[in-house]
Amino acid sequence: MRRDHRGRRRLDRRTSEIAREAAESLGMTNVRVLRQENAGKPAALNNGVRSASYDLVVMMDGDTVFEPDTVRQLVQLLVLNFLWSGPDNRFGSALWDLSTYLFCWLLGFAHHDGVLQRTRPALVALLSLAAMGCGAWYAFSHQADFGTYDLDENPLAQAFWSAGFVTLLMWAKAYFRIDFARLTRFRRLDRTVTVFNARAVTIYLWHEIAPVLAVPLIDRFWNVPAFEKYLPLDSQWFLFGIGWILIALFVLLCGWVGDVAARRKPRLLP
Repeated sequence: MRRDHRGRRRLDRRTSEIAREAAESLGMTNVRVLRQENAGKPAALNNGVRSASYDLVVMMDGDTVFEPDTVRQLVQLLVLNFLWSGPDNRFGSALWDLSTYLFCWLLGFAHHDGVLQRTRPALVALLSLAAMGCGAWYAFSHQADFGTYDLDENPLAQAFWSAGFVTLLMWAKAYFRIDFARLTRFRRLDRTVTVFNARAVTIYLWHEIAPVLAVPLIDRFWNVPAFEKYLPLDSQWFLFGIGWILIALFVLLCGWVGDVAARRKPRLLP
């Protein structure tokens, strides 16, 4: 690496030879080293794409820091979303959920380790908006296939939109050092947030079962004349409310299991 008369850094021929020799010395038979005259990064990327012999291409450079397992996980995610839709059963549905939310899960680790806070704002904004735009475009362009614009019915659009939105949200929280310590001044709100955080797993596990159980329970209400007259038994909001009452009951009955799993003293409420 040398500098020209304007102070700009330039890659000389010897540096290129060192990089080539280092790559070839790894002795990996499934890796091919391409040689190209210095014509800038776009030309190098185009050369690499033209020389690729597979459908999936992952681009990396010296500014990218990947964990040893990152590329394998990215390829698995792309294969699941683009090349193989999975079986049409509960196992396939679970695989779709994994592929949809895996990125957000990995993003949580990146936030925890401080990677997002060190990322350049322009790069985060560009990639996040691109992902959200891709998700929105796919949702609108495939509305006829799914019969709705609802992202919950379109896993691929959901994956891209969630990836972009959550990246922006988590980066802003880390970069601007946003915390929720001010909530402690509001005792009831702070108490509610504490319970939700401590019982998040219980709420997640029961949040779909509760509305299912609420349906036969509401059917019984129709047999009570006072309930039939004064309660909105046919309202979805009433079903939603009964569901949350059941979730609260499950938190009281089963939430302590999370304490035991975390090797804490079991408590009715945290």
